[in-house]
Amino acid sequence: MRLKSRAIVALFWVSSLSALARPDKDFINAIQRGANAELTVRVVDDAKQPVGDAKVRVRFDSAFKASGEVKSLVTDTNGSARVIGRTGKSVMLHVTKNGYYASHDEINYVAMGHGASGGYWLPRNLEKTIVLRPVKDPKAAGPKIGGFRTSKKIGEWLKYDLETGDFVSPEGKGTIGDFEVLFNWDGKLGNEYSGMSVKIRFPDEYSGGCYVDKVMCSDFKGAYAFPLSKHLLHEIFYFAHVERNHKTGEFIRREEKLFDGTKTLLVRSRCEVDPLTKKIVKCHYSQISNLQFGCGYDGIVFLVESFFNPTPNDTNLEPK
Repeated sequence: MRLKSRAIVALFWVSSLSALARPDKDFINAIQRGANAELTVRVVDDAKQPVGDAKVRVRFDSAFKASGEVKSLVTDTNGSARVIGRTGKSVMLHVTKNGYYASHDEINYVAMGHGASGGYWLPRNLEKTIVLRPVKDPKAAGPKIGGFRTSKKIGEWLKYDLETGDFVSPEGKGTIGDFEVLFNWDGKLGNEYSGMSVKIRFPDEYSGGCYVDKVMCSDFKGAYAFPLSKHLLHEIFYFAHVERNHKTGEFIRREEKLFDGTKTLLVRSRCEVDPLTKKIVKCHYSQISNLQFGCGYDGIVFLVESFFNPTPNDTNLEPK
């Protein structure tokens, strides 16, 4: 076990040293023994205004202990807090304040590739900005719903209910289809598995979805509200197709396009339209933060994590 651990550490050093064109002695010592990380944490809100009295928890990793040193700070009126600590590679930041969603981030000095000098990681006095998103109106949107659902229906369009987080009956306990999904798979697993595909569409021309960037470091990564000016997509495709090399028996991945982990999918569905004006008089808004699929002995496995606003025509998507 000890030899295995040393081998892993040695491999880490080699990969770390490749980050610099010419790793010097200070850099090698910083990785092996640790070096001081000197930084200023600057906390702002989503309007880039400083947030004072925010609690900042700073954890320095250690090459010698299971967990490194932890320091707790409070930002001043300018939203800043300065700290120095010893680390072998990285610093983890966790920032909180009442009335805001917590944020977290990591500073990896090795990955930055600036090296070390005189017992300090470079650059000295690094400034790191952390954004705290304010809690605005979390009562409007429904609770987060997620869970693995299975289906043995292949080659048929299945309706999925975002409010219940399930397929529509008889496949599940859902009642209204916010979108439809089609699975294609030959039912083979193991060495005989040759791939599968998934297609997603919305049931009518007024329903659809649009993507927005996630705020990756925040506990609330999605959108506060549905942007009415966004162009909507009516069909969304997700593929995961694998073929086996018949000569070697090895799998070769031909194509893969899964749900983008850096994006949130905002959805408009359950649209009721005035037959004369052709305008929407009633609809619901949701956001999907994660979507995954796969296949197993129980059939197709489908995972959707979403926030559904149960109030008609309310674009608010901030979860309670």
